[in-house]
Amino acid sequence: MGIQRLHADSGVITTVASAGKTFIQLVAATHVKVEIERIDITFFGILGTDPNVQIKVLYQTTAGSSTGTGVPTIGKWDSLNTETPQTSLISGPASGAWTTSEPTASDIIENLGCHPQSRVSLVYASGELVVKGGGRLGVMLTETTATTHNALISIKFKE
Repeated sequence: MGIQRLHADSGVITTVASAGKTFIQLVAATHVKVEIERIDITFFGILGTDPNVQIKVLYQTTAGSSTGTGVPTIGKWDSLNTETPQTSLISGPASGAWTTSEPTASDIIENLGCHPQSRVSLVYASGELVVKGGGRLGVMLTETTATTHNALISIKFKE
């Protein structure tokens, strides 16, 4: 299997008031490492007075339990590539909570805030952020007040 460049998109999701939730989790195949190139989080807020949303990019050790109502997709950068992606996605709910449990958090890679009328792009140098074979990487969004916002998460990666 050669190296292929892929992208994973969460579809539009709605954050949860006063809570942190994982909205997309990338799962590397058992013997295939995944190299993250870029993570983009775009918010669609309308009020300039809303507080920042906390963003965490973190390794996770379990899948959690989700209704899977979000619509994540994995696509190829090169449509002529005939190889099947080995990486899979687990979607958090499009809104609301995971059915019984959040994925178990491990090491936090990024922890930052972003105003909900903005977007953030996290770009990684080659080999800087790698998910080992069988590993999991999640993106968690936390609202600090009783507000909610729509967001879109996109992850560009190689396997």
